[in-house]
Amino acid sequence: MNATAAQARQQHPRGLWFLSGTEAWERFSYYGMSSLLVLYMLNALFPSGGHAIGLSALRNLLGAPQSDQAFASAVYGFYTGTVYLATVLGGYVADRFLGARRTVAAGALMLCAGHIAMAFDATFVAALLLLIAGTGLLKGNISAQVGALYPGAHDGDCRARGFVIFSTGINLGAFVGPIVCGALAQAAGWHYGFGAAAALMLLALVIYASGFKFYAPEPPRGSPAERAPLNRQEVHRCFALIAAGLLTVPVTASYMQIGNVMLVWVDTHVELSTAFGRVPTAWFSSIDPLASMICAPFLLALFAAQQRAGREWHALTKIAIGAAIMAACWLVLAVPAALWPAGKVSVLWPLAACTLAGISFMFYWPPLLALVSGNAPERVRGRMMALTFVALALGNYGVGWIGGWYEPLGPMRFWLMNAGISGLALALLALIARQLARATGE
Repeated sequence: MNATAAQARQQHPRGLWFLSGTEAWERFSYYGMSSLLVLYMLNALFPSGGHAIGLSALRNLLGAPQSDQAFASAVYGFYTGTVYLATVLGGYVADRFLGARRTVAAGALMLCAGHIAMAFDATFVAALLLLIAGTGLLKGNISAQVGALYPGAHDGDCRARGFVIFSTGINLGAFVGPIVCGALAQAAGWHYGFGAAAALMLLALVIYASGFKFYAPEPPRGSPAERAPLNRQEVHRCFALIAAGLLTVPVTASYMQIGNVMLVWVDTHVELSTAFGRVPTAWFSSIDPLASMICAPFLLALFAAQQRAGREWHALTKIAIGAAIMAACWLVLAVPAALWPAGKVSVLWPLAACTLAGISFMFYWPPLLALVSGNAPERVRGRMMALTFVALALGNYGVGWIGGWYEPLGPMRFWLMNAGISGLALALLALIARQLARATGE
């Protein structure tokens, strides 16, 4: 593993490490807060009468679900979906006005404010809006900056492995965030957990600003070349890249239940008591990013060996493998739900399922980012990366809606439904992957 890290440092631009560090602590804040979100609403905000400004309006906007569980799931899906949908606006702002660096910095400042607001019941809805806007400005543009570090077509394989390293930063934050925020929330109160997310978002901003001189130069805004329309081939390539992103929507819609309904199921159906006290439910959100980090060096070695042999899997093949692993994740949870529907089950079942989810993520998300950043026309790269995150938005909106079926279906049928959703992505990829590979130019 040390040899792999040393080799990576030699091959990859220095700016990658600053961008990865920024993303690690931004994701700490995001996943730390998200791991508490549903549990906080069900156990603290709603029972207290929901004294949050605008909460009733949000309930009406989301269709006023009858049960608290369905409403919490709808809020979770709205939040996690809209943060990614907002990247379209962030990409437009970066491409046409501010440039990626200033747009990311502005987004980081808004995220700091949002996490601070999350520490108070009254500003719950305002905090969600600030977090949505801040993530929209930051998320797609920081990924576009990673792609810009590898400008040449010959850098395609190195770019793909650079995104694996970048995604390892994502998973570092996603692993540590729920552990720290979950432990603080259980020991000292919900708002201490949210406060930790605010502190680490500030660290992310400091790291990002420290690496400015190592990022790729930005093209001047408003140049004639930038305003020139895309030619027919570029338009076809953009549509193919958008289609590739849409194929990941079903995978995301099932994957993100890790932070939503799975935590509700774990809280009620998994034996969490130990000799040292009760395990915080939020900690289960850390298992899949830990699995992603552990498998990352092995995937880097595998892809490098394939590249040397001239037969590295195409990005769409990797995405299909990720969809298959994601379906297996939910089949694992369907087994204890069928065998012990009313009793407590061993932690080994959610551990196994979350491990598969973490491996699935590394197969389907970094290859998609590398595919889009490497093949999108340069003058619309920010917007194309933003559209990639729209696929995440659509998947997350699906998470909220699908989560509302947990109580009507019951755990076993709910997990089987999620396995089928990931299986749908696998079937679609099998049908059209070859045509998309040609259209994207790879």
